[in-house]
Amino acid sequence: GGNTVVNDTTTVVTVSAGGSGSLTGTTRATASQGRVTFTDLAFSKAETVTLTYATPSLPLTAQSLTVAVGPPARLLVSVPASGAVATLPFTTQPKIAVADLGGNTVTTASSVVSAASLQGSL
Repeated sequence: GGNTVVNDTTTVVTVSAGGSGSLTGTTRATASQGRVTFTDLAFSKAETVTLTYATPSLPLTAQSLTVAVGPPARLLVSVPASGAVATLPFTTQPKIAVADLGGNTVTTASSVVSAASLQGSL
């Protein structure tokens, strides 16, 4: 460990993330009383990512972070229906995923999803 340099108000730290998703928010912050605080960082995919913090004047540091799936927010077609012939079951039945805002499947969702036709009847 080390001591906090409380009079440091000039060090600028940037954060980046490794993973298949995107890091959003303000990724650059300036020290205040020897501490750099990020206030609005978010990651788009539920996975384990590495956050790397860097500044030109100091060695970089990193941390591993597990990003959890968010709450249900939308439906996604994971397998589209195909092979439609009038009055017969589709040869490929559709599969719908309940997903969070990042498109991650919410495996704990127990939502009831209904099929409806915008034209005619099912």
